[in-house]
Amino acid sequence: MKRLAELVLYPIVAISALILFLYPAFLVPVALRLYLIFLGLAGIVLCCYLVHWYRYPGIFRSKSPARWLGHIVLATALLVLAPIVAVVHIIGLTEALGHIIKFNKLLGLDFRFEPGERVRIRSDAPSFFRPEAAGSVLSVRSVQGTNLASPYPAKRIICYLIQFGDGVPVAIPEQFLEDVG
Repeated sequence: MKRLAELVLYPIVAISALILFLYPAFLVPVALRLYLIFLGLAGIVLCCYLVHWYRYPGIFRSKSPARWLGHIVLATALLVLAPIVAVVHIIGLTEALGHIIKFNKLLGLDFRFEPGERVRIRSDAPSFFRPEAAGSVLSVRSVQGTNLASPYPAKRIICYLIQFGDGVPVAIPEQFLEDVG
C-alpha cells in the first residue's frame, strides 16, 4: 500500500513543483527568464529532497545545512547539464564513471557511513557502546524511537549495525559514530 501511495504521490509532487516553480519564469521579461528557470529547477530539486527527507527523517540531521545546500546546487547543475550527461552515456563512459563517482554520495542521498566502512565509537558514547572501539559497518537502517509519554510521533534516527574485531555486532545510533581517520 505504501508503494502505491508513493507511485501516486511522487508524480503529483513533481507536477505541482513544476507548475509552482517554472510557470512564473515565463511571465517575466526575457532578460530574467534564464535566471528564473534555473531557480525553478532548484525549487523542483528542493521539493524532491524534501520528499527524501520525509521518507528518511533522520538523514537530514546527518549533514550541515551548508552541505545540503551544496548537494541541492549540484543536483540542479546536473539537471541543467542533463543533455551533456546523456551524450556521455551514449558514448559509453557512464559504465566506467559509475564505479568511480558514487552519485548517491555526491548528491547527498546516501547515509553518512556505507556498509563496509570502518568507523570508531565516539569517546562520549555510553559505556555499553564500547567508546573508542573501532569496527566495520554491516548495515544501515532508519529506526523510529518509542516515547509513550509524548503525544507526538517519536523521531526517527539512523542506526548502524557495527561489527567489532571480536565478531560481535552492535546497533549504534549515528550520533555516537565518527570516521576512523
